[in-house]
Amino acid sequence: MEIFFLFLALFHAIPALADSVAIRTASQIPDSALSIDFEAFEQDPLGSALTASIVQAYAQNGVKWARVRPTWAQIEMSPGVYQFAGTDNLVNLLRAKDMKILMLLDGASGGSQSLYGGGNAPTTANGAMTPWLNYVQQMVQRYLGSVSTWEIWNEPNLSWKPAVNASDYADLAQQTAARIRSLQPSAYILLGGTSLVDPAYLQTVLPIAGNQINAISIHPYRQYPEQAQDVFVANSIVLVPPDGVKPYPAFANTGAASYREEIGQLRNLLSNLGFPSLDIWSTETGYPSQNETLGLWPGSPTQQTKHLARHFLLNLNLGIARSTWFLALDRLSIYGNFLVSPTSPWVDDYRNLPNINSEARFATFSPAHLQPSASINVAANSFTSSSNISVTGTTITTTSPFPDNFAQYSITLPQAGNYTVSLHMGSTSTTKAGLTACSINNSSVTFSGGKSYNFLANNSLSAILQGSSDFSPFYYSPCVHFGPDVVYYPVISNMSGTIPLTLQLQDAGTKIDEIRIAPLGALIQKPAFVPLKTIAAIFDDRVGVAGNYSADFRNVDMTASEWTSFQSAAFLSQGQIPLIAYWVGLAAADSFPNRSVEVHLPTNLADPILIDPLDGTWTRVGPGGSAASLTLRVQDYPLILTSLSVLAKSSAQILLAEETYNYPNPVRGDKTFLRFYLTQASDVTIEIYTPAHERIHSTKISGIAGRNVYPWGLGSVANGVYFWKISVSDQSLVKKILVLR
Repeated sequence: MEIFFLFLALFHAIPALADSVAIRTASQIPDSALSIDFEAFEQDPLGSALTASIVQAYAQNGVKWARVRPTWAQIEMSPGVYQFAGTDNLVNLLRAKDMKILMLLDGASGGSQSLYGGGNAPTTANGAMTPWLNYVQQMVQRYLGSVSTWEIWNEPNLSWKPAVNASDYADLAQQTAARIRSLQPSAYILLGGTSLVDPAYLQTVLPIAGNQINAISIHPYRQYPEQAQDVFVANSIVLVPPDGVKPYPAFANTGAASYREEIGQLRNLLSNLGFPSLDIWSTETGYPSQNETLGLWPGSPTQQTKHLARHFLLNLNLGIARSTWFLALDRLSIYGNFLVSPTSPWVDDYRNLPNINSEARFATFSPAHLQPSASINVAANSFTSSSNISVTGTTITTTSPFPDNFAQYSITLPQAGNYTVSLHMGSTSTTKAGLTACSINNSSVTFSGGKSYNFLANNSLSAILQGSSDFSPFYYSPCVHFGPDVVYYPVISNMSGTIPLTLQLQDAGTKIDEIRIAPLGALIQKPAFVPLKTIAAIFDDRVGVAGNYSADFRNVDMTASEWTSFQSAAFLSQGQIPLIAYWVGLAAADSFPNRSVEVHLPTNLADPILIDPLDGTWTRVGPGGSAASLTLRVQDYPLILTSLSVLAKSSAQILLAEETYNYPNPVRGDKTFLRFYLTQASDVTIEIYTPAHERIHSTKISGIAGRNVYPWGLGSVANGVYFWKISVSDQSLVKKILVLR
């Protein structure tokens, strides 16, 4: 007996073992407030495995929403001629994985459609509004079956040419929304996300455009999620120059002491202007994954990981309808992203590395200043390679069809595979820099007016590059960032042997001081991917804000600053199971000291567990049946106290309400199409009733996982209101049909 009690005592002394949170795919999640920005992926060459592999990675780990940002200039390359191939490719990949799409209708760089309005943002006065609305119509019609959520312009309070003008944007938003609704009456429409949180800008826009939209959107960048925007801006030498004059109205003070207060300001603004029901979306924000840049977001992979969890749960607690993280893949190190390729220039900002050759990643021509000339030679000792990549020659020629200001290299690849070409560029000109064309393996390239595009060149086209006379710090082109330095990241897909690389320079002031070729390695997940998929698995459409439910936290050993910044957020799963997240809301650290907090719950919490999203595990933290008071550890990222039963409540929802509708509606012909989406293959019953509950049609069909369409022929049905009911398992939905013939 003594041995038994000794064994029992030892058993209770053993710490609880951690179990992993089960991950769900996008197909298994009906809806979610979590979104990832896929900007620039619509310019990835068709046939490249890069985009497909990234979409697959996110879909497998439960990301339900993607923000897609093609631009007007990329699609309408000459008047009335639209090229959708790149965007089609991305949309098809996303929808094949059951991901939903927020499509951005954007001019890029404030206007930058040189075909109309002098490259300025569209207005009725400059003549660009009509072609802009034609472009909008082309986009909506093209993606009518794949996209129902649209955002109008990107950061109009920042990138609007010739100068920020809230009234002009409001007019564009109003007309754009009206055009969308004329084609897709049920569309969900957002105002363009403002750079940072800008209530003053919305004060002008909403009275004009508010009746046409469903939501406003913001880009709440800051050093850490809870920080007051005013503090963030004031501490930045970039957003506020040394003379103290803020360069954009977007950076005006809000007067709020925290991000929570800023959201409160927005809700008060919406209410005061008569739009209390409009949603708020965060359509862009992110944090860097390495120490970097501009004094804006000093960070590390660990800090990025913590900020992701804090940002998302804070937004969810504040009632933000959706949070989009910028960006899906490391492209430039000023952005905080999730996926990396360890041998790609996307990983690090190589300008900050002490010795790029010691990284054993890149092949480099340095220096090689290429300017219009009869020829140029690169000395053998100026070329270095750590990957056994060799250059067999460099010449500038006048061979047709290129003009004479281009350089041609022969590049011998060590083995077949996918590679990146990285060009570090600068210019003696203050208004021009860059390439007019880039061709790999003699790919077909067309160029007109300084632009080069070809979505049809498939694998042989390295990138779709745009030359322009206006390279502002905020100007984007496919896979290109124009800032103090200019960096291109073309991808060579499925290449082998010796291939020619041809670069046509924009002007005599352009120089290329480094060209690097690197194999594109297998994608790996950053640490931030763990909380991403843990949160996606738990906080889906079953979870909402807990209303009046709250927990009483009491400090045990936190410092004064830690306790002052302490944050908590309460949620309910399926309306009954509490989830209580809590964390220290200071700037995240790579290593946070052990701290404790005592929590008192208003109700018993059966079988309490603590979920750690940083490593995707959960542990039991108390006895079953009652958890009125617990002492728990505290970190600078959210820990989630809940019941073990919440992990067993995987969504059984088969029928998705937001994707159940009929079209056309009203019905003016002899047929309408009943559309619905199933999360798994199931038998479906469809019934149609009159307002007097008389059933006039009934059928049973075998539905497939994904989108389903059932055509209903009206026959002699009279004009009026009808209802169609769809039933799957123990779920059912009722929708209205209006017949007007």
